[in-house]
Amino acid sequence: MTRLIDILNDDYAPLRGLKPKAHLQFRLSIEKFRDHLGHDPLISDLTGIAVQRFLSARKAQVSIATTVKDRTHLCALWNHLFRLRRVDVAPAAVLPPMRAPKRVPKAYKSDEVSAIIRAALAYPGCVAGKPANIWHASLIRAAFETAERIGALLAVEWRDVDLDERVILLRAENRKGGYRDLLRPISSETASWLRQLRRGSPDKARVWEWDRIPNHLWYHLRVLCKRAGVPARGYHGFRKAAASYLAAAGGLGEAAAALGHASPTTTQAHYVDPTIAKPTRTFVEMLPKIKLSDREAGEPDDPSAQAREAALRAGHARGKAIGGAGLPCPARVEQQDMAASDGVPPDLSPHYRSGLLAGWAAAQDEPAA
Repeated sequence: MTRLIDILNDDYAPLRGLKPKAHLQFRLSIEKFRDHLGHDPLISDLTGIAVQRFLSARKAQVSIATTVKDRTHLCALWNHLFRLRRVDVAPAAVLPPMRAPKRVPKAYKSDEVSAIIRAALAYPGCVAGKPANIWHASLIRAAFETAERIGALLAVEWRDVDLDERVILLRAENRKGGYRDLLRPISSETASWLRQLRRGSPDKARVWEWDRIPNHLWYHLRVLCKRAGVPARGYHGFRKAAASYLAAAGGLGEAAAALGHASPTTTQAHYVDPTIAKPTRTFVEMLPKIKLSDREAGEPDDPSAQAREAALRAGHARGKAIGGAGLPCPARVEQQDMAASDGVPPDLSPHYRSGLLAGWAAAQDEPAA
């Protein structure tokens, strides 16, 4: 019988065009399945009982998110074989669903980013013949300013950087999905650091050439975070930080556009830290006041609270109508125009925008008619 690892290497990975990192993740899931079975997994091992027992054992050892990832990889291979009619039953017919809990996104705060960069500027040594302090500091700052994934940044070449215009081209083939280039501005400070790194480097050389074991890059970031007194959240924490501050300043639509997401729902669910992009009003503030004394019970309702509630409801209705029509979430400027057209006073527009975002998000969760 054919081994699953051979199906992955010789069939699935070439047909799907898996990148090295994705290929590695598939291979690791197969290896964990092998350790559970005690032999190399074969096509005949793709049964509901065998896979579910493996997943149950994994769930007792690792997080539910890791278990779901292993399940996703095995099911992808299983579905591939089912489409080729090499197995008789699809995984959905025999495996119960499994979902990872949705966690609240955690991003670096701006002062934490600053502290990490300061720690990087004091870092000793060299990286690929370049000063380690400028190498790490410029990479971290670029990760925050471009809101891009670390893999795409590490693939940037000097021909993709215009230091006079202060922009970086992130090529589609190096980005997740691989379908669209992005041109991202950088600060004058970052451009100045990159000029120092550029000396003597050819156009096709990588800007941030890493000459060590790939995983050691995250080790060095953890060291920098420890020196800065900041909880380490990986390089993805800088992308989440950028998304959160963009959402706070320009709305969810602006953050989604910056990250290259087709839907702001993805941005909000996985990237926007609510402690940074704080809502205009909390759930508690939206609830009516609880009156605990006779005096409070006799007091009339606060007219300003009623006005805020009316603005919130108007925004919610407009947002739900936009989301129900399949339109993208409006940018902040558009939201302000909508508030004016709906007769909401300027001082109540933040409440209107909060309701609009909530209404739009609610429409995304409703099943299509």
